[in-house]
Amino acid sequence: MSASGAELPTKSMTSDEFIAWTVLENPGRVELIDGYVVPKEDGGPIGMAGDNPRHNLVKGSAKDAIKAAMRGHGCRTYIDGVTVKINEKASYIPDVLVDCAVDFDPENPVAVEPVIVVEVLSASSHVKDSVEKLDGYFSLPSIHHYLIVDAVKRRVVLHSRADTGIATSILYGGSVTLDPPGCVVDLDVFWEDIPS
Repeated sequence: MSASGAELPTKSMTSDEFIAWTVLENPGRVELIDGYVVPKEDGGPIGMAGDNPRHNLVKGSAKDAIKAAMRGHGCRTYIDGVTVKINEKASYIPDVLVDCAVDFDPENPVAVEPVIVVEVLSASSHVKDSVEKLDGYFSLPSIHHYLIVDAVKRRVVLHSRADTGIATSILYGGSVTLDPPGCVVDLDVFWEDIPS
């Protein structure tokens, strides 16, 4: 069962079936992994998808910092709710997403040209976010930056598409330039609501 109370399908489905089901059922924070709907675990009670306060604050602050950096770039910044279709058996819903599609359809639940994705780690999502999603996100040519945010250690692992593959940086603060689209993100904003 999802956090919203919707029954999770037990049979395998395609990404297109998953997306249609989420629009119809509004199940809350779920994703499609290997053809099966699974709750997106974000540090809530065991067996339930949901944010703990730290996760929620950092996710909101990350969205605010990225949205501020994106002004004038013609892209939209989302927190939850917009799907990144990886392939026919996987669709992820990142914590924060920047979509730079020229044609904007406010009714389309799927990112058309995702460029930046952000996942805020939880104990249950660490391996999935760091390995499986890294591979999945970069299988899409439009994605150039994947930020994995560790709210406890106040650390951002930035993976960016490079000429020779994927370049990785570990950042604890300051500003970082994400090009494309050419924005400068203030990482210190990520932690501003979290006591030291």
